Parts: sequence; C-alpha cells; structure tokens
Amino acid sequence: MAWQKVNDDEGNVYYYNPETQETSWTNPDESSVGEWQEFTTDDGQKYYYNTKTQETTWDKPEGFESSTTTEEGEMSKETKAVEKLPSDKEDSVPIEDSVESEIKVEEISSEEATKNFRGLLSENGVDSTWSFPQVIAKFINNPIYWQVKDPLERKQIYDEYLNNEMNKQLENKTESFEKFKVNFINILQSLKEKKEFDHLTKWFTIKNKLLKEENPIFTHTILSDDEIYGIFKEYQDEIRANYEKDTRESKNQALKELESYLVDINPGIISGTDDWESLYTKLINDNRFKANKHFNILGKHDILQLYYDKIYPKELSNLESELKSLEDENYTSDRRARDNFKKLLSELPIEADMEFEEILPLIEDEDAYIDLCGRNGSTPLDLFHDVKMAKVQVLKIKVDLIESIVDDKNIDREKVLSSELAFVESMKGVEDDRLKGVNLDPELPENDVTAVFESLVKNEVSRKEKQVEQLKVKLNVLKKDLSSWLVRNYQTLDVFENSDETEVTKDSIVITSSNGNYSMKYDPEVLDRLQKSLENIPEFKNIHHTIQEIKMFQEIDINEILIDILNEFINRLNNNTKRTANFDESTTKRLHTDDTVKPKKMIINY
Repeated sequence: MAWQKVNDDEGNVYYYNPETQETSWTNPDESSVGEWQEFTTDDGQKYYYNTKTQETTWDKPEGFESSTTTEEGEMSKETKAVEKLPSDKEDSVPIEDSVESEIKVEEISSEEATKNFRGLLSENGVDSTWSFPQVIAKFINNPIYWQVKDPLERKQIYDEYLNNEMNKQLENKTESFEKFKVNFINILQSLKEKKEFDHLTKWFTIKNKLLKEENPIFTHTILSDDEIYGIFKEYQDEIRANYEKDTRESKNQALKELESYLVDINPGIISGTDDWESLYTKLINDNRFKANKHFNILGKHDILQLYYDKIYPKELSNLESELKSLEDENYTSDRRARDNFKKLLSELPIEADMEFEEILPLIEDEDAYIDLCGRNGSTPLDLFHDVKMAKVQVLKIKVDLIESIVDDKNIDREKVLSSELAFVESMKGVEDDRLKGVNLDPELPENDVTAVFESLVKNEVSRKEKQVEQLKVKLNVLKKDLSSWLVRNYQTLDVFENSDETEVTKDSIVITSSNGNYSMKYDPEVLDRLQKSLENIPEFKNIHHTIQEIKMFQEIDINEILIDILNEFINRLNNNTKRTANFDESTTKRLHTDDTVKPKKMIINY
C-alpha cells in the first residue's frame, strides 16, 4: 500500500504507511534523497551519511537539500575523533576509506571481529538513543571499529546489538523505563534549549520531528507510544507549570509597579478620567507606560482586574472619605443651625393648640430661622411641631389628671364644665396631690386654667358625640327589628287597613295591593295613633327608651323614626311577597314535572 498524506493538529503535512506504521515528513514514494543526512564536525566541516547504504562522503549527494537534525547537534559535540579527518578532500572518497588508511588494523577472523565490535559497543554504553552516525563518529579512530571490513555488516552488528539490548530491557522494564525516561527528557531539554519545544508544543509535532530525523529512540525501545507520550506529557506539564509560575510572578510584579505608577507616581491618569475605558485609553498612550518593558506582559483584562481590585476601591474610599468629611462639616453646621432655632422657639409663647402660621410673623426675619431654611435634616416646621407636641403631651397629662380627680371625687361634671370660672372654683376646694403638677391659679403667669378647661370641654363634647353615634347605631338595629315585627303582625293592629278604595283618613294607614306589590297611604297625623298602638310592643319600648337616651344629648323627632320604620316595613313586606311567589312557582313546576313521570314497571317473580 502506498504512503498516505496526513495533516497533524498544527496543519503540517506528513506521510504515513499503514502497513509498516511508519511516518515521514517527505514522501518516500517520490524521492530517495531523504536517505542522505548532513552532519558537521567540530571544526565546521560538513559530511554526508546514507542511512540505507551506510556510506559517508565529503561531497554533497546530487539532489540533496540541506536540513538540520537532532543528531547534527549531538555529533558536533561528541565526534572529536572526526577532527582527524583529512582536510584535503578527494572527490567522492568515503570518509571511512580516508581514515582507515591511517589506522593499523590487526587481521583477525570475521567471528572475532564481530565479537570485538559488540564488546566495543557494550563497553561504551551504546543504547537505543545512539544513532549509527554517532557510533561512526565515536569509534572511527578505534582499530576495533575497522576490524569489521564491510560497512553494511557493521550496521547489521549494531542493529543486532540494539535488539539484544532491547530483549535485556524486557527482563527489567522498570529499569529500562527509567533509563529511557532520562534519555528522552534529555532530548526534550535539548529541543527546549534550541527553542524547538515549549509548553504549547503538540506531541505529534515532536514525535514526527524525531521520526523524520530517524532518531533511534523510537526504533529500539520496549515502551509503547502511550508510555512515551506519558513521559512527554509529564515533562511538558512541568515546564508549563514553571512557565505559568514565572508568568504569574512577572504579572504580579508588573501589576505592583503599575499600581504604584498610577497611585503614587502619575495619579493624574486616574483623576483626569471618569470611566474605565477613558482611563485605559489614556494609560496605553502614556509614554512612560509604553517605555516600561515590564508592562508588556499585561493584557487589558489584567489592567482591568487591577483597576477593579485595587485602584477603584482606593478611589472610592477617597471619595467616601471626602464625602464623610463634607457630611460631618455640614452636619455640624446643620446641627448648629437647628440648635439656634430651637433656642428661638423656646423664647416664644407656644401653646399646645397653636399652629405654625401663628408664630411665623414672629420669626420670619430672625437669622436663626433664615439660616435653618434649606438645610438637611429637620425643617423649622418640624422643630415647631416637636415643641408643640411636647406641649400637647404635657397638657394631655394635666387634663387626664383633672378628669381622674373629677371622677374619683364625684364632682359634678356639668358644673365643672359650665364655665372657666366654675372650673376654677370647683378645683379650689379639692385636696389631691395630683393637682401639684397643674397650675390652676389665674393670678399666676403661665397658668394652665384656660388650656386645661378648653381641653376638658373638647373631650366632653367628643365623648358625647361618640355616645350619640353608638345610640344611633343601636336605634337603627331596633328600627329594623320593629319593621320585621310589623310584617308579621300589622294585620292585628286596628291602625292598619287593607283596602283599594278607602280614602286616606287621620285614623288609619291604608295598605293597598296591585299586581303583587304593596304600598301605603296615610295622613301624618295618624302617626300619633300608631305610636299609641305600639306602646306595649317590646320592640317599640326599646326604641322609645333609646330615643330618650339620645334626647339627653340632642333633640330627635320620634315621628321621623316612625316614618323610617313604616318605609322599612313596606319594603320588607314586598320582599317577602316576592320570595313567597318564587317559592310557589318553583314548587308548582316541580309538582307538575313529578306528575308526568310514569311509574316504573315492577316484575314480581313467584
């Protein structure tokens, strides 16, 4: 099967042979030039090695394109013996021939030469990490190397030796793994030093590079690809962690420098901007910022995070401190203005029943009033109400004390409240410690006589109004009770008369009916007779008693009460008639329906 063209994760093209599982950066089907590799001695001379024929030559093979390999670097360090290669090159003369002619080689048998060459490889620690060009460069000046005459035979002995070494490794895989790991990491470190490998390099990139260079580390090893990848991943994770650590430390250092620059060295960049975008634009165009190479590692997000975590909180804290200082200053000034106005109010004759409009003409031109207007906190009206409410509370306590004394001493309330003078006279003869807190002497300044008396009168009026409202609510309930009684019993009273033709007289209330609706006809003078007819009815007695209670506080007309009762009576009478008619109609329909239902047939079995 032909070689297949494949793209790796980074888009590089390589070739894969499904039968042999081999990969190559060049297409072996199209060219055999790749069999030759270029190497350089320590003195800078280039030579070429054919991986297929094992040939070496000073001259560049026809069609060969120069490329750098991993072994090239290693060869330049390890092959000091190659320094003895002749500097005067002969055309197309293999290097082995030119060196062999200078070394005396003992004539021995082929078997002994093979044994000696294997011993040479073993004694020098040759393993799967050695390429054959390295072997050549290492032992080219050693007579044992030349005891094997045929270059292809030397390569075959080398391959067999590595296979035997690999079999030995199988017997102790742990030791082999550790040895391979050390060698493989050395290769990766070498690539890292040459900047051909870093924390972002893909595994396939490294693998294909080593395969392309025919590095023997993949050829003669007992480790699987997954195990080799594990070593690669572990080493890359380590350098990635080191990279991230170094980057993080560099960023942190750069952020510290930037914070110091913005806060201490050039704070104008911050103070001269109103938002993040403006600050960032101003910063990246700042010449000193651009000149600092340490800042190159910082991205926009890093600077934003610094601004959010460090710069903005400091700016906010500074603003809050300034605001707090300003607020403290204003608060002190506001408090001073309030204190001055309170002092002004304390000098005014404010009473519990006064309104702000009453004192405004007295204070509107005062500096204490003018200075307080428009300030934060309590207004002049608020402070006035505070003083007023304090007066109200004190007055309420004094009024409550007087009322409790009047009740406890059974003093005639009507007499006490008849006049201010009567109030004072009623209290003069009372001996009670509770009066010590009330100034009831009209001769003394700032006495409480008028304020307390007026409050007592207002409380009494309010009390009576509430009592009357409660009695009226009770009266409404009693009126409904009597109207309900009339619906059931009006025909037993001779004051009521059912007729459609009778004329209205002063003696009766005529009840007429038309199409099932009731109405009344009566002369207002008949209400006196109605009252006499009801005077022994308990429902009316309750009404009469309640009316008398209300009359203690205000006038009330009993005839108006009777008219309300009659109107409620006729409404209830009509409502009852409608409910009865509806009931009778539904009952009739139900009975009619039941009559049409035929009885079910019954089957009796004997």
